[in-house]
Amino acid sequence: MISLPKFLTALSLSALFLLGMCGCGTMSDPWEGETAPKRVVVTIPALASFVHAVGGDNVAVKCLCLEHGPHEYKADMRDAAMFRRADLFLSVGLTLDDKFADALYAHARNSKLPHVKVGKKISPDLLMELEHDHHDHDHGEHHHHHDHGTYDPHLWLGIPEAIEMVQVIAKELSAIDEANASTYEKNAKDYVAKLNQLKALGEKMLEGKKNKRIVAFHESFGYLARSFGLKVAGVLEQAPGDEPTPGHLAKIIKLCKDPNKPVAIITVEPQYSAGSAKKVSEALEGKVPLVQVDPLETGSLKDIKTEGGKWYLNRMEKNLKAIAKDLP
Repeated sequence: MISLPKFLTALSLSALFLLGMCGCGTMSDPWEGETAPKRVVVTIPALASFVHAVGGDNVAVKCLCLEHGPHEYKADMRDAAMFRRADLFLSVGLTLDDKFADALYAHARNSKLPHVKVGKKISPDLLMELEHDHHDHDHGEHHHHHDHGTYDPHLWLGIPEAIEMVQVIAKELSAIDEANASTYEKNAKDYVAKLNQLKALGEKMLEGKKNKRIVAFHESFGYLARSFGLKVAGVLEQAPGDEPTPGHLAKIIKLCKDPNKPVAIITVEPQYSAGSAKKVSEALEGKVPLVQVDPLETGSLKDIKTEGGKWYLNRMEKNLKAIAKDLP
Protein backbone atom coordinates (compact mmCIF):
# COMPACT_ATOMS: atom_id res chain seq x y z
CA MET A 1 0.00 0.00 0.00
CA ILE A 2 1.41 3.41 -0.96
CA SER A 3 1.93 5.75 2.01
CA LEU A 4 -0.06 9.02 2.21
CA PRO A 5 3.03 11.28 1.88
CA LYS A 6 4.19 9.43 -1.26
CA PHE A 7 0.64 9.50 -2.67
CA LEU A 8 0.38 13.25 -2.11
CA THR A 9 3.81 13.81 -3.65
CA ALA A 10 2.87 11.78 -6.71
CA LEU A 11 -0.49 13.59 -6.93
CA SER A 12 1.11 17.03 -6.75
CA LEU A 13 3.69 16.09 -9.38
CA SER A 14 0.95 14.78 -11.66
CA ALA A 15 -0.80 18.11 -11.34
CA LEU A 16 2.44 19.93 -12.14
CA PHE A 17 2.95 17.87 -15.27
CA LEU A 18 -0.61 18.50 -16.44
CA LEU A 19 -0.06 22.21 -15.98
CA GLY A 20 3.24 21.91 -17.80
CA MET A 21 1.59 20.19 -20.74
CA CYS A 22 -0.81 23.11 -21.01
CA GLY A 23 1.99 25.66 -20.94
CA CYS A 24 4.86 23.71 -22.48
CA GLY A 25 5.07 26.13 -25.37
CA THR A 26 6.18 28.94 -23.07
CA MET A 27 8.47 26.96 -20.76
CA SER A 28 12.15 27.67 -21.35
CA ASP A 29 14.61 24.83 -21.81
CA PRO A 30 16.52 24.34 -18.50
CA TRP A 31 19.54 23.13 -20.52
CA GLU A 32 19.62 26.20 -22.74
CA GLY A 33 23.16 27.49 -23.14
CA GLU A 34 24.79 24.24 -22.00
CA THR A 35 27.17 22.96 -24.67
CA ALA A 36 28.63 19.87 -22.97
CA PRO A 37 27.69 16.64 -24.78
CA LYS A 38 26.35 14.88 -21.66
CA ARG A 39 23.76 16.19 -19.19
CA VAL A 40 23.48 15.02 -15.58
CA VAL A 41 20.86 15.89 -12.96
CA VAL A 42 21.76 15.47 -9.28
CA THR A 43 19.85 16.04 -6.07
CA ILE A 44 22.38 17.82 -3.83
CA PRO A 45 25.34 20.21 -4.36
CA ALA A 46 27.97 17.76 -3.06
CA LEU A 47 27.02 15.35 -5.85
CA ALA A 48 27.12 18.22 -8.35
CA SER A 49 30.65 19.11 -7.26
CA PHE A 50 31.78 15.50 -7.62
CA VAL A 51 30.27 15.25 -11.12
CA HIS A 52 31.99 18.48 -12.17
CA ALA A 53 35.30 17.12 -10.86
CA VAL A 54 34.99 13.81 -12.73
CA GLY A 55 33.11 14.93 -15.83
CA GLY A 56 34.98 18.14 -16.57
CA ASP A 57 34.01 19.86 -19.82
CA ASN A 58 32.25 16.73 -21.09
CA VAL A 59 29.36 17.07 -18.65
CA ALA A 60 26.75 19.73 -17.86
CA VAL A 61 25.25 19.44 -14.37
CA LYS A 62 21.91 20.56 -12.94
CA CYS A 63 21.26 20.39 -9.19
CA LEU A 64 17.78 20.17 -7.66
CA CYS A 65 18.53 21.25 -4.09
CA LEU A 66 19.94 24.77 -4.10
CA GLU A 67 18.09 27.14 -1.77
CA HIS A 68 16.32 24.29 0.00
CA GLY A 69 17.97 21.04 1.11
CA PRO A 70 16.55 17.55 0.65
CA HIS A 71 14.54 17.83 3.88
CA GLU A 72 12.48 20.76 2.52
CA TYR A 73 12.81 20.44 -1.26
CA LYS A 74 9.61 20.70 -3.29
CA ALA A 75 9.53 19.89 -6.98
CA ASP A 76 8.36 22.34 -9.61
CA MET A 77 7.78 22.06 -13.35
CA ARG A 78 11.17 23.51 -14.31
CA ASP A 79 12.93 20.87 -12.23
CA ALA A 80 10.85 18.14 -13.80
CA ALA A 81 11.72 19.43 -17.26
CA MET A 82 15.43 18.85 -16.58
CA PHE A 83 14.89 15.11 -16.86
CA ARG A 84 13.52 15.13 -20.39
CA ARG A 85 16.89 15.81 -22.02
CA ALA A 86 19.13 14.39 -19.30
CA ASP A 87 21.50 11.46 -19.82
CA LEU A 88 21.92 10.48 -16.15
CA PHE A 89 20.18 11.14 -12.83
CA LEU A 90 22.15 10.74 -9.60
CA SER A 91 20.66 10.81 -6.11
CA VAL A 92 22.06 9.81 -2.73
CA GLY A 93 19.34 7.37 -1.74
CA LEU A 94 19.24 5.77 1.74
CA THR A 95 15.97 7.74 2.20
CA LEU A 96 17.68 11.17 2.16
CA ASP A 97 16.17 12.22 -1.19
CA ASP A 98 14.18 9.15 -2.25
CA LYS A 99 10.77 10.70 -1.75
CA PHE A 100 11.11 13.50 -4.29
CA ALA A 101 13.77 11.86 -6.48
CA ASP A 102 11.66 8.76 -7.10
CA ALA A 103 8.55 10.82 -7.80
CA LEU A 104 10.31 13.13 -10.27
CA TYR A 105 11.96 10.20 -12.02
CA ALA A 106 8.65 8.35 -12.34
CA HIS A 107 7.13 11.35 -14.09
CA ALA A 108 10.16 12.16 -16.23
CA ARG A 109 8.83 10.35 -19.33
CA ASN A 110 12.41 9.53 -20.25
CA SER A 111 12.59 5.75 -20.32
CA LYS A 112 16.26 5.83 -21.38
CA LEU A 113 17.35 7.89 -18.37
CA PRO A 114 19.34 5.87 -15.79
CA HIS A 115 18.62 6.73 -12.15
CA VAL A 116 21.52 5.75 -9.91
CA LYS A 117 21.27 5.96 -6.12
CA VAL A 118 24.91 6.44 -5.27
CA GLY A 119 24.46 5.44 -1.63
CA LYS A 120 23.37 1.97 -2.74
CA LYS A 121 26.66 1.53 -4.60
CA ILE A 122 28.82 2.25 -1.55
CA SER A 123 30.53 -0.63 0.26
CA PRO A 124 28.12 -1.85 2.98
CA ASP A 125 30.90 -1.92 5.55
CA LEU A 126 31.25 1.87 5.21
CA LEU A 127 27.60 2.57 6.00
CA MET A 128 26.86 3.80 9.52
CA GLU A 129 23.66 2.78 11.28
CA LEU A 130 21.70 5.66 12.75
CA GLU A 131 21.49 5.66 16.53
CA HIS A 132 17.93 6.93 16.71
CA ASP A 133 17.73 6.48 20.47
CA HIS A 134 20.99 8.07 21.53
CA HIS A 135 19.07 11.25 22.37
CA ASP A 136 17.55 9.37 25.34
CA HIS A 137 14.20 11.14 25.05
CA ASP A 138 11.74 11.12 27.94
CA HIS A 139 8.94 8.63 27.66
CA GLY A 140 5.79 10.38 26.54
CA GLU A 141 7.59 13.25 24.78
CA HIS A 142 6.20 13.93 21.31
CA HIS A 143 8.57 14.26 18.36
CA HIS A 144 8.17 14.73 14.63
CA HIS A 145 10.38 12.11 13.01
CA HIS A 146 12.30 12.71 9.82
CA ASP A 147 12.94 9.10 8.91
CA HIS A 148 16.38 8.51 7.42
CA GLY A 149 15.86 4.76 7.63
CA THR A 150 18.49 2.38 8.93
CA TYR A 151 21.65 4.10 7.68
CA ASP A 152 23.01 7.62 7.94
CA PRO A 153 22.66 8.98 4.38
CA HIS A 154 25.11 11.91 4.79
CA LEU A 155 27.88 9.92 3.11
CA TRP A 156 29.60 12.82 1.36
CA LEU A 157 30.77 14.27 4.71
CA GLY A 158 33.12 11.33 5.28
CA ILE A 159 36.29 11.16 3.20
CA PRO A 160 36.38 7.36 2.54
CA GLU A 161 32.70 7.55 1.61
CA ALA A 162 33.22 10.58 -0.63
CA ILE A 163 36.03 8.71 -2.39
CA GLU A 164 33.72 5.79 -3.18
CA MET A 165 31.00 8.18 -4.36
CA VAL A 166 33.46 9.76 -6.80
CA GLN A 167 34.48 6.32 -8.07
CA VAL A 168 30.83 5.35 -8.56
CA ILE A 169 30.23 8.56 -10.51
CA ALA A 170 33.21 7.82 -12.76
CA LYS A 171 31.77 4.38 -13.57
CA GLU A 172 28.30 5.77 -14.28
CA LEU A 173 29.64 8.53 -16.55
CA SER A 174 31.71 5.92 -18.38
CA ALA A 175 28.57 3.82 -18.86
CA ILE A 176 26.79 6.64 -20.70
CA ASP A 177 29.92 7.89 -22.49
CA GLU A 178 32.30 5.01 -23.18
CA ALA A 179 34.43 7.10 -25.54
CA ASN A 180 35.59 9.26 -22.62
CA ALA A 181 35.83 6.52 -19.98
CA SER A 182 39.60 6.90 -19.61
CA THR A 183 39.18 10.63 -19.01
CA TYR A 184 36.62 10.04 -16.27
CA GLU A 185 38.85 7.43 -14.67
CA LYS A 186 41.82 9.81 -14.66
CA ASN A 187 39.77 12.73 -13.34
CA ALA A 188 38.39 10.55 -10.54
CA LYS A 189 41.88 9.37 -9.61
CA ASP A 190 43.14 12.97 -9.47
CA TYR A 191 40.18 14.05 -7.35
CA VAL A 192 40.59 11.13 -4.95
CA ALA A 193 44.16 12.34 -4.39
CA LYS A 194 42.75 15.76 -3.46
CA LEU A 195 40.26 14.14 -1.08
CA ASN A 196 43.10 12.30 0.62
CA GLN A 197 44.99 15.59 0.90
CA LEU A 198 41.91 17.12 2.51
CA LYS A 199 41.78 14.28 5.02
CA ALA A 200 45.47 14.74 5.88
CA LEU A 201 44.92 18.49 6.28
CA GLY A 202 41.97 17.96 8.61
CA GLU A 203 43.88 15.44 10.70
CA LYS A 204 46.73 17.93 11.06
CA MET A 205 44.31 20.69 12.11
CA LEU A 206 42.83 18.47 14.82
CA GLU A 207 46.12 16.94 15.94
CA GLY A 208 46.74 17.44 19.65
CA LYS A 209 43.20 18.57 20.46
CA LYS A 210 42.38 17.36 23.97
CA ASN A 211 38.60 17.25 23.66
CA LYS A 212 36.85 16.18 20.46
CA ARG A 213 33.36 15.61 21.89
CA ILE A 214 30.67 17.60 20.08
CA VAL A 215 26.92 18.04 20.12
CA ALA A 216 25.67 18.08 16.52
CA PHE A 217 22.70 20.08 15.26
CA HIS A 218 21.09 16.96 13.78
CA GLU A 219 22.07 13.44 12.76
CA SER A 220 24.32 14.42 9.87
CA PHE A 221 27.92 14.35 11.07
CA GLY A 222 28.55 10.69 11.80
CA TYR A 223 30.81 10.17 8.78
CA LEU A 224 32.58 13.49 9.30
CA ALA A 225 33.25 12.57 12.93
CA ARG A 226 34.54 9.11 12.01
CA SER A 227 36.86 10.53 9.35
CA PHE A 228 38.50 13.00 11.72
CA GLY A 229 38.35 11.32 15.12
CA LEU A 230 35.50 13.39 16.55
CA LYS A 231 32.87 12.03 18.93
CA VAL A 232 29.21 13.00 18.49
CA ALA A 233 27.97 12.92 22.08
CA GLY A 234 24.44 14.08 21.33
CA VAL A 235 22.13 15.74 18.82
CA LEU A 236 20.06 18.88 19.32
CA GLU A 237 17.27 18.32 16.80
CA GLN A 238 16.05 14.87 15.86
CA ALA A 239 14.95 16.29 12.52
CA PRO A 240 16.35 19.53 11.10
CA GLY A 241 14.01 22.41 11.85
CA ASP A 242 12.09 20.34 14.43
CA GLU A 243 12.45 22.22 17.71
CA PRO A 244 13.55 19.95 20.58
CA THR A 245 11.35 19.62 23.65
CA PRO A 246 12.33 21.33 26.93
CA GLY A 247 13.07 17.87 28.32
CA HIS A 248 15.52 17.08 25.54
CA LEU A 249 17.21 20.49 25.86
CA ALA A 250 17.65 19.85 29.58
CA LYS A 251 19.38 16.55 28.82
CA ILE A 252 21.70 18.20 26.30
CA ILE A 253 22.60 20.86 28.87
CA LYS A 254 23.30 18.17 31.45
CA LEU A 255 25.41 16.29 28.90
CA CYS A 256 27.47 19.40 28.18
CA LYS A 257 28.05 20.01 31.89
CA ASP A 258 29.34 16.52 32.61
CA PRO A 259 32.76 17.16 34.21
CA ASN A 260 34.00 13.68 33.33
CA LYS A 261 33.03 13.88 29.63
CA PRO A 262 32.62 17.57 28.77
CA VAL A 263 31.38 18.67 25.37
CA ALA A 264 33.76 20.97 23.50
CA ILE A 265 31.47 22.54 20.87
CA ILE A 266 27.88 22.61 19.63
CA THR A 267 27.45 22.74 15.86
CA VAL A 268 24.82 24.80 14.07
CA GLU A 269 23.94 24.72 10.39
CA PRO A 270 23.53 27.73 8.06
CA GLN A 271 20.31 26.30 6.60
CA TYR A 272 18.41 26.39 9.91
CA SER A 273 17.70 28.62 12.88
CA ALA A 274 20.19 28.33 15.71
CA GLY A 275 17.47 29.07 18.27
CA SER A 276 17.65 25.75 20.12
CA ALA A 277 21.45 25.87 20.18
CA LYS A 278 21.40 29.40 21.58
CA LYS A 279 19.12 28.28 24.42
CA VAL A 280 21.64 25.62 25.37
CA SER A 281 24.53 28.06 25.06
CA GLU A 282 22.79 30.58 27.33
CA ALA A 283 22.14 27.91 29.92
CA LEU A 284 25.84 27.04 29.78
CA GLU A 285 26.77 30.74 30.12
CA GLY A 286 28.52 30.61 26.76
CA LYS A 287 31.15 28.17 27.98
CA VAL A 288 30.50 25.77 25.09
CA PRO A 289 30.90 27.67 21.79
CA LEU A 290 28.49 27.40 18.87
CA VAL A 291 30.30 26.51 15.65
CA GLN A 292 28.73 26.72 12.20
CA VAL A 293 29.31 23.55 10.18
CA ASP A 294 27.73 23.29 6.74
CA PRO A 295 26.36 19.83 5.77
CA LEU A 296 26.62 20.92 2.11
CA GLU A 297 22.98 20.15 1.32
CA THR A 298 22.37 23.54 -0.30
CA GLY A 299 24.48 25.89 -2.40
CA SER A 300 24.65 28.59 -5.03
CA LEU A 301 24.30 27.32 -8.60
CA LYS A 302 26.80 29.95 -9.76
CA ASP A 303 29.36 28.94 -7.12
CA ILE A 304 28.99 25.23 -7.86
CA LYS A 305 29.44 25.78 -11.58
CA THR A 306 32.37 28.19 -11.13
CA GLU A 307 34.26 26.17 -8.53
CA GLY A 308 33.40 22.70 -9.84
CA GLY A 309 35.16 20.03 -7.79
CA LYS A 310 36.74 22.72 -5.60
CA TRP A 311 33.30 23.66 -4.27
CA TYR A 312 33.24 20.58 -2.04
CA LEU A 313 36.91 20.80 -1.08
CA ASN A 314 36.69 24.49 -0.15
CA ARG A 315 33.65 24.11 2.06
CA MET A 316 34.88 20.99 3.79
CA GLU A 317 38.15 22.76 4.59
CA LYS A 318 36.16 25.72 5.95
CA ASN A 319 34.15 23.30 8.16
CA LEU A 320 37.32 21.70 9.50
CA LYS A 321 38.92 25.06 10.26
CA ALA A 322 35.81 26.17 12.14
CA ILE A 323 35.77 22.98 14.22
CA ALA A 324 39.51 23.06 14.92
CA LYS A 325 39.43 26.72 15.96
CA ASP A 326 37.21 26.09 18.98
CA LEU A 327 38.31 22.63 20.10
CA PRO A 328 40.58 22.87 23.16
